[in-house]
Amino acid sequence: MNLLYCIWSAQTYHAHPGKSLIVSILDHFRFDGPHSTHNCLTFPVLGPSLPAFLSALGSKKVKYELVKRFTKQLLLALAYLHDKCKIVHTDLKPSNFALVIDNMDDLVQTWVAEETNADEKARVASCSTIPPNIKLQILVVNEQLSKLSIQLLDFSSANFVDNKLTDRIQLYNLRAPEVFLQAGWGTSVDIWSMGCLVRQLLRVFK
Repeated sequence: MNLLYCIWSAQTYHAHPGKSLIVSILDHFRFDGPHSTHNCLTFPVLGPSLPAFLSALGSKKVKYELVKRFTKQLLLALAYLHDKCKIVHTDLKPSNFALVIDNMDDLVQTWVAEETNADEKARVASCSTIPPNIKLQILVVNEQLSKLSIQLLDFSSANFVDNKLTDRIQLYNLRAPEVFLQAGWGTSVDIWSMGCLVRQLLRVFK
């Protein structure tokens, strides 16, 4: 919670081009359950994750251009996180990026109208999270291709630069050499993971 509060505070006071590329907290509250008290956070509604979005595209040329754009945005997000917030994410992976859609409210209303008119019984999800809607993802792809940006999510494994809680960080295939060697680590581990991610994305499109 302290990490998220630090990010939220920095977003309030700092002017940085990477600030808008970090997911913001809209509100937070506590809920008293039967067994314990839960800290609850609310975030903006975002588009599909990066893997889900790219898999919906058919054009390799478009995919290459988007990877270039998203790489630049990711670098700006990391510069803000490292320099202004003094935080290392430590868990960069494709599923921790989601698309930002400018007119998400309009898209959701369009989808709700279509679903309301559809002759189909409502289904209740039994899972702990709400699954993404494929139709909405495709609508996002068709309508917003020229305006897309991403936001960095999920700071559950993040650490302060000067107060590291653990050395067990990063996915194995995205882990920086200094972490393997137990040689001490810092913000550079995020840059290593970012390079691995970009390479993975480009290889998929060959």
